[in-house]
Amino acid sequence: LMFASVGRGVVFGRHMVIRHAHRIRIGAGTILDDHCVIDAKGTENRGIQLGARVYVGRNTILYTKNGNITIGDDVNISSNCQVFSSNEVVIGSSTVIGAYSYLLSGGGYDPSRSAPRFAEQDGFLTKGPLSIGENCWLGAGVIVLDAASLGAHCVAAAGAVVTHSVPPDTLVAGVPAKPLKSLAAS
Repeated sequence: LMFASVGRGVVFGRHMVIRHAHRIRIGAGTILDDHCVIDAKGTENRGIQLGARVYVGRNTILYTKNGNITIGDDVNISSNCQVFSSNEVVIGSSTVIGAYSYLLSGGGYDPSRSAPRFAEQDGFLTKGPLSIGENCWLGAGVIVLDAASLGAHCVAAAGAVVTHSVPPDTLVAGVPAKPLKSLAAS
């Protein structure tokens, strides 16, 4: 009764933190592992929507600050990840995200604003939505920054920092992430 909706067969781990549950939708067969934080904070947002058979690993945090997070079916988010949105985060179906990865949509501060103290700013500065296409693989420790995107069937090597749009069927690596090769079938 506390969630916006919950499908059949959802598994909740131990010692979880759920905040603003009325903005959280969870698809059938989803597993939320131990010590997860799922927080859909906001007043004008839709909140967090998890598709069917999503796995959210231990110690992972999904949270919004008036933003939205939409995760497709069969997505696997490993342990110790963070997904934050004060804008829009969309993760396509069948995507795998390695441990310690960080996806950030919004939440920036402006050093040129008249309020010189960052703590006095609202932290809603954003360049645009963040999207990960279907059937992508983000290795361990990947960071995807505000307004960046990965097209369908992309791979981001471990430790990559994605700062821009990456076309479909591309392997990227490095800081900042640069294309290494095409994954398109020949």
